[in-house]
Amino acid sequence: MAINYINSKEAAESVATEARTHGVRAITLKADVSNENEVPAMFETLMKEFGRLDIVVSNSGIEHFGSLTQVTGSDIDAVFAVNVKGQYFVAQQAFKYMEDFGRVMLTSSISAVKVSTTRYQ
Repeated sequence: MAINYINSKEAAESVATEARTHGVRAITLKADVSNENEVPAMFETLMKEFGRLDIVVSNSGIEHFGSLTQVTGSDIDAVFAVNVKGQYFVAQQAFKYMEDFGRVMLTSSISAVKVSTTRYQ
């Protein structure tokens, strides 16, 4: 199992440590999925470590909660870079390495179904 993180090495290591207590071989990798150069490097590292790829779960996402009138193009670019491009780059690399019957699961945040109580002004 490979656990990717961007900011919280400690949280990723905690998940890996728990997996290891159940006999799972686990490593942590640091990669920004919104950076199309870091995603291939992440997959290359995990392929060197494990030699094959069966299942990929991508659950990366960021949000920007703020007044509708204050959201900037940069804010939108950052959200799309992770939530759209990042998911695409992960699926693209998974396809490159996955053998027959491999699986890719792309998930979104609960924000997709949770109603914000913030009023836009």
